[in-house]
Amino acid sequence: MAVGALRGLDRAGVAVPGDMQIVGYSDVSAAEAAHLTTVHVPRRRLGRHAARLAAHLAWGEAEAPIHWTLPPSLVIRDTTRPLKGTP
Repeated sequence: MAVGALRGLDRAGVAVPGDMQIVGYSDVSAAEAAHLTTVHVPRRRLGRHAARLAAHLAWGEAEAPIHWTLPPSLVIRDTTRPLKGTP
């Protein structure tokens, strides 16, 4: 969605990141090609953990609900810039 929004803003003459900043989510290859700043979620790690968790639940070795935090990271590219007055 963010890549499409970026293209639409470009067609409308909106400067990114000058007039507007845009951030996508999931860091897919299209985001990289568009130089889009994104939130990266390590999908392989998430998938491995989900598979292990499903197995433990199926074997009765764990009980739902289980909470697990997978910290995302920000991949800064060309669609964002520091705000004025910030270091």
